Amino acid sequence: MTEAAPERLFIDTNILVYVSWPAAPLHQQARATLAAYVEAGTLLVISRQVLREFLATLWGNFSGAKPPNPRRKAR
Repeated sequence: MTEAAPERLFIDTNILVYVSWPAAPLHQQARATLAAYVEAGTLLVISRQVLREFLATLWGNFSGAKPPNPRRKAR
C-alpha cells in the first residue's frame, strides 16, 4: 500500500464473493488486497445487508443448495 491505510474499511458483497470463491476472476487480487489492509491494521467491516446478499449469492449461484425454510418442520 502506498497510502496510509484507513482506520476502517467497508467491504461490499462482491469483494466477499471474490475472496471466498476460488474460481472468481479476481480471487487472488481481492485476497491480497484485503490481507494488505488487515496487515496495515485496518478494521474490515460489513453490514447485515451485505451478509444477507453474500449468503444468497453463494447459496443461489455456487452450491446449488437452497437456504432452509424456517417455517417448515424438519422430518
